[in-house]
Amino acid sequence: MRNTLAAGNLHAKTGTLTGVNALSGYLTDRAGRRLLFAAVANAAPADVSDLLDTAAVTLAAGGVTPRASVVPHVVIRDGANVECSWVPGAC
Repeated sequence: MRNTLAAGNLHAKTGTLTGVNALSGYLTDRAGRRLLFAAVANAAPADVSDLLDTAAVTLAAGGVTPRASVVPHVVIRDGANVECSWVPGAC
């Protein structure tokens, strides 16, 4: 999170199991809103912790609106579809 708006701002805990990555915590976005979040990648074909980190940085930058939070967004990772349902373009 160095050199991003999440540096010194994001307070979160990671979690991993085989095929599962998680990141949950809170931060204050650029608009001053306190945001709580929980993100879990279940049955992931590979480690997707970098996608969760990117999503957290996007939250800190204020890149999420309530309307955007329900728009499905799919990226390809290691030949498999990975859905990011809350931050279009962040993955």
